[in-house]
Amino acid sequence: MKNTRILNHYLRDEVIQEIVDFSRDKWIAVHCNKSGDDGKQLMFRYFPNSKKPLKTNSREDFKRLLVTMREYEPRTFYASVNIYGNISRIEDVFDRGNIVRSTPTWDIDSLDADLGKVIYMIREIVEVLDRFNISKSIIIEKLREELEDLNVKIVHNPSIQKPSKEVLVKFVENQLYIIPHDLKALSHALSKARVLDEVE
Repeated sequence: MKNTRILNHYLRDEVIQEIVDFSRDKWIAVHCNKSGDDGKQLMFRYFPNSKKPLKTNSREDFKRLLVTMREYEPRTFYASVNIYGNISRIEDVFDRGNIVRSTPTWDIDSLDADLGKVIYMIREIVEVLDRFNISKSIIIEKLREELEDLNVKIVHNPSIQKPSKEVLVKFVENQLYIIPHDLKALSHALSKARVLDEVE
């Protein structure tokens, strides 16, 4: 039943289009629910029974990939940060000269679903980007645009407008986690400052 829901999700037109647009000319990996002989869930980077790297450059490619992987119960699709000039042989994905360009990507995992820790890591990443003067990049600005509606929903959420005691306690707990780390990051940044302007 679970696998049917996952499959139906990946058969939705908008989902297929998003995956194809993001994955075009990239090396694909498929994480499956089925496990191998070692008991670990299977991860495919090549077509089964061959050494041809997985790729999906069109809607038809993705649908064929779903059919090929169906018996292994695919659950998650990944795409490389690299965009390749050609992906048809195993040698292609290991040829650095075949890399056309790369997309910087950060994957923040939360094992305990603690939003405070996730926010802290996001701040750390943005601070590093700021230090390298790329905070005004197209990627960051696009991300801010895409998050704008979500920010509005968060601000107008009943939990924010009229927070319960439980919400307030959780907020304080998160802040107690974040603030010491922020102070640590601030002290580290100040230690690197060379001129007064950087401190201000």
